[in-house]
Amino acid sequence: MATYLDRYLQGECIEVWEELVALGFAVYDGGLVAMDALAVARETMRRARYNIVLLLRRLYEVGYRFGYSWCSADEQAFMERELTPPPPIDEPDPDIAVQLDTLEATVGPLPLSLRAWYEQIGAVNFVGAYPVGEPNDPEDFAHWQQVKAADKQRFTHNYSDIQAERPCHHDLDPLWVYPFAYSRDLLGESIRAEWMIAPDEYFKLGEPGGGYYSILLPNEGADAHVDYEWHETTFVAYLRTCFRWGGFPGLECKRRRPERELAFLTHDLLPI
Repeated sequence: MATYLDRYLQGECIEVWEELVALGFAVYDGGLVAMDALAVARETMRRARYNIVLLLRRLYEVGYRFGYSWCSADEQAFMERELTPPPPIDEPDPDIAVQLDTLEATVGPLPLSLRAWYEQIGAVNFVGAYPVGEPNDPEDFAHWQQVKAADKQRFTHNYSDIQAERPCHHDLDPLWVYPFAYSRDLLGESIRAEWMIAPDEYFKLGEPGGGYYSILLPNEGADAHVDYEWHETTFVAYLRTCFRWGGFPGLECKRRRPERELAFLTHDLLPI
């Protein structure tokens, strides 16, 4: 009988993850199913890492400027202070397995997907500026801060000016996952704790009043729902959506999508 990992490697990525999620806490029972589920989670995040590295290389190739290049020096300092953004990719600490075990001994299990993420990848941050041809055009690869900076007379207030012109109200929402240590230090003292994954789509780009995408802990499952993220889905499915859109899931809301650029970014990404 084929294992979950066998089926995953044969292409049943979505089906396998749906079945693992349906198993609930059985993926933590210490038996063969649990070992198989963890193997799937680690293979998934090995593929996710491959995709992230490939996307980063392609973004650098087209001249993408990571970070807050559209901000003034004071604004950049503010963003660094308020958000502590990680670099485009940040490796796991050498003792990450020990850190994960220590956390789970304190607050309870992390979902297997999240644990495997920190083992394989660490942190990632795709915030930046794509070299768009018309920076004052709210379609294409422009995000709202680029548009506002390029056309201050047209967009005088905040993101709502641009939201009104779009079929769904979401910006580029670049892929971002905080380092393990940063999210750990944000944990509260309650029994049920919110594990902060990333700032939300507004806060990432400096819109006041933003919040965080988060996962509720403890979680004895293969995967977990990402709270406050607008797709209303699990962590693995969220990553799958990010890769579909080249690291910028908000592109699905554009009236005019940059199909040529997307084809370049997403070519030969591995399915997860």
